[in-house]
Amino acid sequence: MVGATAGVMGVLLAALLLPGTGLMLSSWIVQLSGGNLFIGLLFILVASYVLGMGMTVTAAYIIIAIVAVPALVDFGVPVIVAHLVIIWFSQDSSFTPPFALGSYIAAGIARADPMKTAWQSVLLGKPIYIIPFLMVYTPLLGLDGNVAATSIAVGSGLLGLVCFAALAERFLFASLRLWESAALGVACVMLYWPGWQTNVLGLGLLLAVAVPQRLRRHRTRQEGPAVNVPG
Repeated sequence: MVGATAGVMGVLLAALLLPGTGLMLSSWIVQLSGGNLFIGLLFILVASYVLGMGMTVTAAYIIIAIVAVPALVDFGVPVIVAHLVIIWFSQDSSFTPPFALGSYIAAGIARADPMKTAWQSVLLGKPIYIIPFLMVYTPLLGLDGNVAATSIAVGSGLLGLVCFAALAERFLFASLRLWESAALGVACVMLYWPGWQTNVLGLGLLLAVAVPQRLRRHRTRQEGPAVNVPG
């Protein structure tokens, strides 16, 4: 299975790179996005998914950087931030199906189903796609020297990842109810959104879900499992 996957991957990459298509993608990204940075980042995410298939992180970074860094600089993103964004996007090159060679090797070691392992890897690795957006839209990297703003961005980003992980697993301190999932979804967006006001609202929603869940779990542990006493 790994050999067949690697062969198809080689054909696809050759079809993209040999005609010089990869080098033209930079101008295509800028044109198709209409100058919108967010849409441009989504296009770069798709390009990193395709061009990085089956490669090591280093090789994927080199190829994607040639394509995407000029486009990000055209959008006004600093060069160092552009390269860090590409490094983060390149991390998925070994675990995203259908060419997830890293996941397939792990599945072979664990004697598990290769494709199920690959999709589970995507579920666990989804925060990789969030961090680059935070690098671009928030002072997460601290390049402006504002320690307070950087600390807020790092703290809200970490809490946002907690909400995101809880939504992915549908579990925080206990299984999430429908309203709790909805509240965590809104909290996740607010914690990622730049600005301390929205971050505070997101933190409040997270606590509104986390505290009752923690109390419910503590109460369940105290009560213990139900015991059937013979009549």
